[in-house]
Amino acid sequence: MPDHTFRWYDFGAGWFSGLCGLIVGHPLDTIKVRQQAQLKGSVEVCASILKKDGVLGFYKGMLMPLLSAGVMNSVYFGCYGNSLRALAHYHGEKPKRHCCDTHRPTYRHYHWDVFLSGCAAGLVTTIGLCPVELSKIQLQTQTGKVSQTDPYRRPVVPYTGTWDFLIKTYKVGGVRNLFVGLVPMLVRDVPTFGLYALAYEHTVCMSADILKTPHHSTICVLLGGTSAGIWSWALVVPVDVVKSRIQADNALSPKYKGMIDCAIKSYKEDGARVFVRGFWVTILRAMPVNAATFFGYELFIDFYLNYLSRTKE
Repeated sequence: MPDHTFRWYDFGAGWFSGLCGLIVGHPLDTIKVRQQAQLKGSVEVCASILKKDGVLGFYKGMLMPLLSAGVMNSVYFGCYGNSLRALAHYHGEKPKRHCCDTHRPTYRHYHWDVFLSGCAAGLVTTIGLCPVELSKIQLQTQTGKVSQTDPYRRPVVPYTGTWDFLIKTYKVGGVRNLFVGLVPMLVRDVPTFGLYALAYEHTVCMSADILKTPHHSTICVLLGGTSAGIWSWALVVPVDVVKSRIQADNALSPKYKGMIDCAIKSYKEDGARVFVRGFWVTILRAMPVNAATFFGYELFIDFYLNYLSRTKE
């Protein structure tokens, strides 16, 4: 099979990796979202969740991500892998599983190809991810019993779950209301997904060189995933804060008119520190989540390729 052909296993690997990352990261994501919206510390947020909702409170809003995590990661990794092979073929190159190597030069355009493939995959993924993020954040920031007054200015429309949110939101403003926060998500995610792929490839290959192990060994994959999570998230926390606030807003009487308005009002109310609110929770979450994500991705590909080789014997 030529290296530039379309491959379905990238989509399968992405689906499995999405489930791995979600199981590890959703509790930390709940803490991050509430911290950014409530302006409280991590410990205080954890105590509040446990007091009002118990341990299950950390998994609020997980249904929609659980149903979509595999799909969204499948779209991302499927688009990324096939875009990278297509670009390499366009440049007359023959890509390998990991082309970034410290001992021999990669083909001239490799790093740009990785970045652009990640950005293209991120664009497609983000559009589909917006309703998922919106429902997740609305449920994560809705505290206590749904009959109580919501501190996030949503006493009018309490939500009992993901489907209840989607139905009520659609009835209020149609499909457009399901894509609240799309602009800050695109600003946050498109370049970030490019950096995400580039950081992973570089770290995996540097680790393999230093540790004298294969590129897809467990330790290299975990280090690569950790690095990808750190670098991709550390640079976009301010945008993530704005996105979280817009998506946590009341759809019936929104406080923010848009991304710039949200940034200005947030700065006036809470100062510059608001834009790094939840930074450490975000980074701490990104490390294990992306390590688990890439571990699941590589594990699936290894399993598939081994199965394929056995069937051909």
